Order: sequence, then structure tokens, then C-alpha cells
Amino acid sequence: MSLRDLKEEIYLVLQIKGGHGFGFATSPLIITANLAGNIHESFVTEPCPQPKFENEFVWVMDKTKMKSIWSDKVPIKVECLSVSNFHRNRIGYIIINVKDAQIIQDESKISEKQIRLLGLSKDVSLLKPELILSFYITDVPIQSPPLIPHFLPPIEGGRAQMSSNPLKVTLGSGREHFKLTIRAVAFANLKEMLPSQSDVEPQLLTYNYSLFGVEIVSDVATNHSVCLEMTTSLACLKTYFVRQPMVAVSLHMGSLLVGQTSINMESLLLSEEFNAKRERQQTRSVSCRCIVSPTHNLAETPADVRPCVDFNVCFSSDVPVSKKKSETTTIPPLGTVGAGGDADNGQSILP
Repeated sequence: MSLRDLKEEIYLVLQIKGGHGFGFATSPLIITANLAGNIHESFVTEPCPQPKFENEFVWVMDKTKMKSIWSDKVPIKVECLSVSNFHRNRIGYIIINVKDAQIIQDESKISEKQIRLLGLSKDVSLLKPELILSFYITDVPIQSPPLIPHFLPPIEGGRAQMSSNPLKVTLGSGREHFKLTIRAVAFANLKEMLPSQSDVEPQLLTYNYSLFGVEIVSDVATNHSVCLEMTTSLACLKTYFVRQPMVAVSLHMGSLLVGQTSINMESLLLSEEFNAKRERQQTRSVSCRCIVSPTHNLAETPADVRPCVDFNVCFSSDVPVSKKKSETTTIPPLGTVGAGGDADNGQSILP
């Protein structure tokens, strides 16, 4: 079988099954695979002499792009890294020629290879560590394994009230520890969407966040925020939000639903601002402004007085860092991220 026998949409698949000769490893392991700058990263795997990675990296492209990569002999660089105190050290690497890939339409014909790592230190090279992998091209759609969040303890009925203690959740097989906080930091024109007879101030509204398959209720007592302590990896979290990018947020006055909006987590986590390299970067923070759609008071409002809420998303590791001078978070211009739109006269709801 050749490339010309395949359909227009093609899947280039690299499966890292496991390894041999890793008795030297004392820190968790990560595998990365780089094809022309398109990088995939595995979940964190605990160290052992014969680690089980069980990771599948998939690059999707059309036949024209695949033919170009094929003819140019574009390599895939696979690196094996150790992770210690949130620092990564390269153990070794392998280079895979795209032309070495099997071309198949029947999964039963996938074969495995054992490839020794290059670029090893002198001591490690004596153990001859190698990766067990499969590498193939197919036109049969590849279904990525689901990422299912697990709350500890489990949340009964799919609904939780936020308290002063963070909720604990695991996502994927990553074993790094992070804290994810989403907080409503300011609002504008929310009063206009409340019932005309209401004397409730907007800062007393309750915010319900639909996040990781549950509804998390937050009010003024918890600063209209959700806080999660997560056992995962940054790559895993980004993958989850690429697949499920929107976090729905509903605003309630008592039992009455008065407005709805959403936060595009994919746009935030993949933005330059979030991924900018900083010295000693343990905390990443980004903000957005989201337009709120009223559900009770449906009277049309001019664009310049549309209700909106500013959210801040903060993702931090549990590694302590030296305190620096405080920095003020700047809310970006309206319509940059989130539901979009225009509003003025933002009002803080910070305590």
C-alpha cells in the first residue's frame, strides 16, 4: 500500500508503548514528539526499569501536506525527559524518518519497534535505554482517548457549593500539582438586566460555573470564584480545553436565572499572554471580558451599555517562589476574548 491508496484526510500516528533499560530513572518521565514545530507531549509516567507510557501522538493533515513531508524526509524528533521540581532534563532522544512509517488501513497489521535512545550520558548509555513504539500512516479516523475529570471526594448530583477550601480534581495520568482559579473580578451594566422591581445589588449575584462536568456555585462569600487543586499536566489541561473549550457561567438572583455567558478557555490557555516565557514563571494569569446575555429582562440595550463581566484565569504550580512587587492585573480591551462585545464603566466586585 502507498500514499496514493489513502483518502484525502491522513493520520500520522506515533504510539509510544513503553521502554526498557530505565533502571537509572529516579524522577517522573515525559515523552515529547516534534514534527516540524508541531509538538505533542505525553502524560507524566512514574519511573521504573520498564516504564509503560501508553501514549499516542496523532498529526492530522491532507494528502498534499503528507506528500510534502514524505518527499522532504521531514523527521520526527522524540525526546525523553525527566521531571524534577518542575525542571526538565533531557535523558536522550531518537530521530524518526517519516518514510519509516507503515502505511496501513488495518490496525491488526501495526508492528512494534524498539529504538535505542541517542545523546545519553556516559553512565546512562551503559544501560542501553530504548523506547518501544509503533509508527504508521492511515486514513482511518483516530479517536483520541477521553479525558475524564475525577473529583475527590466525588461530587454528588453534579453540583457543588464553593467554599474556602479548593475542590480537588485529577485529570489524565499527569502527576504534577497545580491550582486553577477562575474569578469574576469586575462587572459593568449588570443592573440593567435585573428585574425592574429588584433592589438586589449586582455584586450579590450568585455565579454558577459549569466546569469539568459539574456545576460549581460561587457567591460573594467566595469572591465569585472557583478554585481547584489539580493533579494533571499543563499539556493535559490544554488538551481537555481544546476538546471542550467553553466554560458556561450563569448568573442567579436567588433562584432566578438572570444572565448567561461563557469563557473560552482554549483561547486563554493558548494565548501568547498565557504562554509568554517569564523569569521564574510558576504562575500564569490571563484576563478576559465576556458579554452577559440577559434571560429575564430581555429589553434591548444599546451596545455601549451591554452587561458584561471581567474574569481572571490563574494557573499556578505548587512550587513556592520569592515574592515580588505586586502587579496590577489589566483587563484587556472589550471583545478580545470570550463572548465579545462592548461595554463601559466597569465596576469592581473585589472585596
